[in-house]
Amino acid sequence: VMHLAPLFLGIAVAERAFLAIGILSNAPNFERRQTMRETWLQERHQIAAKIKVIFLVGKWTEDEEVNKKVRSESAEHGDIYLMENHPESYRGIMAKTKQAFLWAFA
Repeated sequence: VMHLAPLFLGIAVAERAFLAIGILSNAPNFERRQTMRETWLQERHQIAAKIKVIFLVGKWTEDEEVNKKVRSESAEHGDIYLMENHPESYRGIMAKTKQAFLWAFA
C-alpha cells in the first residue's frame, strides 16, 4: 500500500491508494484520454475506490490552443498534470515517467 500526498502538482490524491497508475499521454490525444475514462478507467470505481490515476502530458509547442484545451480538460476531470516545463517529445518520456513515480511515492 502506497501513501500518497494529499496534494501533488495541484492534483488531489486523497488518503491511501491500493494502486497508482500514471499514464503518459500526448497533449492532443483528447479522444484517447476520454475513451479511457469512459471504458476501463470507469471500472476502477466499481473495483476499488483506492485506485488513483493521473495522465502526464507535456507542453504542446506547436499550438498554444492545444495547451488551453488540456488545461480545460484537467479542470473538468482533475486527472491531468500538464508538465509546462517539458515540451512534448520523445525525450520527454523520461521526465513524464519520473513524475509518475514521484506522484505515486509522494
